Amino acid sequence: MATFLAALSMGYSSLPLDRILQVLSGNGVFKENYVFYQIRLPRALVLTMAGACLAGAGIILQTLSNNDLADSGLLGINSGAGLGVTIFYLFAGEGMLQFSAVLPLVAFISALVAASTVYLLSYSRSHKQHAMQLVVIGAGISSAFSGLIILLMSASDRTDVSFIAAWMSGNIWGSTWPFVFTILPGWLLAMGVLFLKAPTLNILALGEEAAIALGLKLRNEKLILLLCAVAIASAAISLTGNIGFIGLMSPHIAKKLVGKRHERFSWIALLVGSSILLIADAIGRTVMDTAFPTGIVVSLIGAPYFLYLLLGRMR
Repeated sequence: MATFLAALSMGYSSLPLDRILQVLSGNGVFKENYVFYQIRLPRALVLTMAGACLAGAGIILQTLSNNDLADSGLLGINSGAGLGVTIFYLFAGEGMLQFSAVLPLVAFISALVAASTVYLLSYSRSHKQHAMQLVVIGAGISSAFSGLIILLMSASDRTDVSFIAAWMSGNIWGSTWPFVFTILPGWLLAMGVLFLKAPTLNILALGEEAAIALGLKLRNEKLILLLCAVAIASAAISLTGNIGFIGLMSPHIAKKLVGKRHERFSWIALLVGSSILLIADAIGRTVMDTAFPTGIVVSLIGAPYFLYLLLGRMR
């Protein structure tokens, strides 16, 4: 709640809490009403749902792979979704705004190709998935898709390049009311999956052999959960740009607070993910004279945390 209120208050035009209360009570002036209802509120709602989606996808991916380093950015989902959005933008141009509801679907299809490739290649001949191998292959696939995006940029005009470059750096572009309703299905899916599939996720966290012994239909459940994770992440990434590490950090922080049972830590992780994205966006909009991409701010926070986890695994 505090981070949400801060997001509503902070920006180029300051809107103190007492003025927000005046706006909500119908006593705000025209400029305050416009800034609050047309700029701050839809942006804060998009960021809240996007952060929760990225955290939810991270929970599912870490459980599926039994790898606490898994994240949509590290497994190629971000760059895969980015390639889809890039191709769609190059064909639709600025008219893409008229098809905002289609964006998550486009991002989902291309992200699914990337994620499926990573998962298939990370299985050894013994049909077991190795944590470090998953990270390495994910980084390789992510680099390959990013290379394709750069290749498309090199053949595009300057206007198109500006949008794509901003997207790759995690610049929040889908922050108006139509995009609130665009990301809403992804957020609802995240909430539903984490609520309904919490027992399944708890079993999967025990390992594949234990899951099979407990009678879980492993292949079917993993396929369903992978599709859900990609869909949830794509809904956020298509609007926020290439933002990583939230899905990595949020589950870890939540587990340290309330333990490892999914029905407990999942909701905390969603709140943590939303808070991180709201804080990063507020920092990006207020620290410097010109807006600083939110994705870069998140990376400055998340990269050291990732290295800390990686070094801990190597010891």
